[in-house]
Amino acid sequence: ATSTGRLGVPLPAEGDFRLEATLQMNLAPGVYVVETGVFNEPESLVMATGPTCYVQVAEGPSFTGITQLNPRFFLGIPAGAPARP
Repeated sequence: ATSTGRLGVPLPAEGDFRLEATLQMNLAPGVYVVETGVFNEPESLVMATGPTCYVQVAEGPSFTGITQLNPRFFLGIPAGAPARP
C-alpha cells in the first residue's frame, strides 16, 4: 500500500481536485486487484472507498528471485575527467 503522504504529495485542504497515479507492477504473472480509497491518517478513519479494478500482469523479461525491481543505471563522468571514446 502507499499514499500521497508517503510520497510527499500534498493535497488541497478543500475543493475539487484530480489525482493521477501510475504503477509499475513487477510481480509474478497473474491477476491482481487495485483498490483506491480516502483515508484520514490522523484519525485512522476510512473516509471513502474508490474505484477498484483488476489488473492482469503478463509474463515479462526474465529475472532471478521473487521480485523484479526493474533497475536503471546512469553512469556519470566526474567533472574534469577526460572524455572516453
